Amino acid sequence: QDLNLRPSGYEPDELPSCSTPRRCRESTVQATRHSRNPPPTRPDHMAIFSRKNRQPDPVLGAIDDLMAFSAQALEVSREESRVASERLTLLEELVARYGAALDEEKAVTRATAEKLAVIEQRLVSMGNELSRQLHEMGDEIDRIAASSGEAVNTELVESLKASQVRL
Repeated sequence: QDLNLRPSGYEPDELPSCSTPRRCRESTVQATRHSRNPPPTRPDHMAIFSRKNRQPDPVLGAIDDLMAFSAQALEVSREESRVASERLTLLEELVARYGAALDEEKAVTRATAEKLAVIEQRLVSMGNELSRQLHEMGDEIDRIAASSGEAVNTELVESLKASQVRL
């Protein structure tokens, strides 16, 4: 297999950089004239442009390193974004679950508050009724003490009043 992966030239097995397409008569004439004469030798100061003598450009190397680092950083950033996205999805699911549980607890709390309000209303009603009955009982004890005169034992009336106060 040919290790030169560049496309072949105009002639079979010709190196790609050796082929020059000719588009006009002047270039053909100049090429013919130069082919008869040997090519001029380059001065030494032009040797820096030769591919053989060219040193690797440190700026291009730094750019390559920077691009490789940027690619790695981009890959790390993508992975971190993926992980953050997964965590965000999990957190959203937790918030939804806790929100539903909170709504259930609110409903239970509301129902309990309504039941407590009913119980409180009953207790107030019972307290009012008990107070009214105790007041009536006191009135009855006073009537009994006043109507009988001396015939009613004062000790008995005092005992009834003490019982009323305890209630």
